[in-house]
Amino acid sequence: MSHALRRTVALISVALLALAGCGDGDSDEPTAAEAGATLKQHITQLLERVRASDITVTDPGGKNIPCGEGRAMQTYGATGVDNFGSGDPAGLVTNMVGGLTALGDYTLADAELGETKRELVSATARTRIILESPAEKRYVVTGRTECLPIG
Repeated sequence: MSHALRRTVALISVALLALAGCGDGDSDEPTAAEAGATLKQHITQLLERVRASDITVTDPGGKNIPCGEGRAMQTYGATGVDNFGSGDPAGLVTNMVGGLTALGDYTLADAELGETKRELVSATARTRIILESPAEKRYVVTGRTECLPIG
């Protein structure tokens, strides 16, 4: 191999190594839009899983809410009606907790919100979802993503 060719190969190798190190350092971190889409999917699937009817989207989400330094969060929310059980609010929340944990790695947050309101978080999806039943036969689900990169 000639000296000029070795030098060219060395320069290309150095350039490729430099480019490889130019990531954001956390390639597993989703964008706000990606996490927002997951949030919407999980809430929609949850309401289907508990067989809610009359589903109404209360927060369509899909918009970045700036939270500084090129980062944003997204939200989503929906309500539904229970037609299959007793309609007891505490029972509906328990049913939703079971349904959401079956969809992903959601765990109960530490905050004590009462029998008819629970907050769950997913470290993988980077989302936080509040499950609530403010009245008999009513499902209310709202959520938000963490502050994540915009693009």
